[in-house]
Amino acid sequence: MELVYLWVEKYKNIYHQGFNFSPRFECNYDGENLTITSKEHLENFFGKNINITAIVGENGSGKSSLISEIINKIIFNTKIEYKQPASLICFLNDDKNKIYISSHLIENDSNVISNFDFRLTHYREDIFPNNLDKEYEDTAYTRMKISKDFRKEYYRSFFYMYNNSLEIDSYYHKTYEYNPELLFFSEVNKSDNIINLEKEEEKTYGYLMTLLLNQNRVPKEIKNFFLPTKLFLDREILINYFDGLENEIDEEEKYKKLRKHLSIKDVLKLETILYLHYFSKKNSHNREYDDIIGHIRMFYRGFKDVEAYDEIYKFLESNLTEYLNKIDFTKQEIRRDDNRSNDIKELNELEKTLLLLRDLDELVPLVKNINNDDVDLDYEIDVNLLNNEKQLFLKRMPSYLKIDFANKTGRRFNELSSGEQNLLKLMFSIENIIQLRQGKTDSLYILLDEIETAFHPNWQKRILNWLIEFVKHYEMQINIIVASHSPFILSDLPKENVIFLEKYEDKDDEVKNGNQKISNCKNVTKETNLDTFGANIHSLLSHGFFMKDGLMGEFAKSKINDAYDFLSNANTQTNLTQIKAQEIINLMGEPILKKELQYLYDVKFETSEIERQIREHQEAIERLQAQRSRND
Repeated sequence: MELVYLWVEKYKNIYHQGFNFSPRFECNYDGENLTITSKEHLENFFGKNINITAIVGENGSGKSSLISEIINKIIFNTKIEYKQPASLICFLNDDKNKIYISSHLIENDSNVISNFDFRLTHYREDIFPNNLDKEYEDTAYTRMKISKDFRKEYYRSFFYMYNNSLEIDSYYHKTYEYNPELLFFSEVNKSDNIINLEKEEEKTYGYLMTLLLNQNRVPKEIKNFFLPTKLFLDREILINYFDGLENEIDEEEKYKKLRKHLSIKDVLKLETILYLHYFSKKNSHNREYDDIIGHIRMFYRGFKDVEAYDEIYKFLESNLTEYLNKIDFTKQEIRRDDNRSNDIKELNELEKTLLLLRDLDELVPLVKNINNDDVDLDYEIDVNLLNNEKQLFLKRMPSYLKIDFANKTGRRFNELSSGEQNLLKLMFSIENIIQLRQGKTDSLYILLDEIETAFHPNWQKRILNWLIEFVKHYEMQINIIVASHSPFILSDLPKENVIFLEKYEDKDDEVKNGNQKISNCKNVTKETNLDTFGANIHSLLSHGFFMKDGLMGEFAKSKINDAYDFLSNANTQTNLTQIKAQEIINLMGEPILKKELQYLYDVKFETSEIERQIREHQEAIERLQAQRSRND
């Protein structure tokens, strides 16, 4: 199904506004009647079964609120809850020959004016038309009937939100009682409005692991950036363990010499024991599990860790079952008692470390190569031995063993820039959702809120093309809705695929007559005369929709205005001097404006013709020297 139209009665700063999401139709709701008009459009402009809509506007105009309201109306849509704010939402069916109108506002076909076939998705029983018995069925809700066809198609849609905004409430992760087959997933990973960066990292590693083991399903758009071919466990231990240790240098040297002569199992054993000692000292203040940590710490005091690693291992091995049982008991106690800290992160880390000591024989066969370079310590994992069980095992490593990936050139994932990583995470997550939903989903909605934020402008202008190339190979209907500030994204879309938002101002008639409030969302799509597709960025930015006050930075503008006022004698109370005015002129990069200000300067200070020619020749020499440097 394809989203066609959404009318928002009231949500945050959006009040009585309608939004068209399909270039095929123009819909308008006037408070009583809904008009649907078919429009001429380019079929399959973005590719078969792909539609893209951009929502653009300044900060606070309602872009993110509109994305959020789409989620609200989609999830709550079929629940027919009349206590909810009234809604109106239209979908085009899979066969592209019928529009389903789901609305708490429209209860009769007579309220719809359309030359295109349509169906109301539900009727109240007291107004249900007799001729629709075969097309509709009773619902669990009192006196309501719902379209069978709509329900079937609607429940085979999937809604995916990629956004780390804290404004999206966590309950959106749930599946709702009335539509158990309709799923919604948000990439937000948070609890109590806090994004869990560790879980975000775990998800990324999960995507990379999946692609590593399924090379044949990797789209070329991902391969072009980063295709993992090797898996490593980076050992991050020496910096923490030996730092501040008594006889630090001697102990580190003993460690290095010993490590070179040990088997892989013994190296793992040694390093895990060193890490456990470091961990126990770091958490010595934590009373939640002091009986475990205290016992371990007391035992360590009688040994030099490096030399006595095997003896320590045997002691720990004999007590592992007792320690793990205590950890499990402590975690249960913490969860049951609201007055105690429910942060069991460190307790989980202790458990992972002890489990690794117990399960070393599972890890050792996976190690293909051990790198003893003092600078770059890591184990290379034999990816040919990995299966689902082994993947889960690797993901449970304690934090001193960091999963990392490399491509065929040896470049590590952690060496990529933040922009490259963000792009890959976006592609990974979409690819993962598509793979999970293939065969279960006919329509996929990808909701993207300001994805350009982390990207260089050169990537901002490419992101939509990458997405199109990425998803066009899949057989489901793909609907991409992008909320953005970026004119780079806008230039890839016909204006029929763009929703323009502004904020109501005190001069607007709707504000004067009390129908709208200042700063409410204002849909100005029909009034915006801006041909977006293929437009260059300067043309888009120069349009009043983006920059009402020109393209120059406000600080530079204020300095130049000061210079102009000073040189034109418009401001006699300025602190500007002749020297400062010339310095500002010299810094300017806009040639016409610079020439005008220089003229005013020459008139004000009666610059002689000789001085003017000297200055112009000096400027010409500087330009030639700059050109020579570029050529060299």
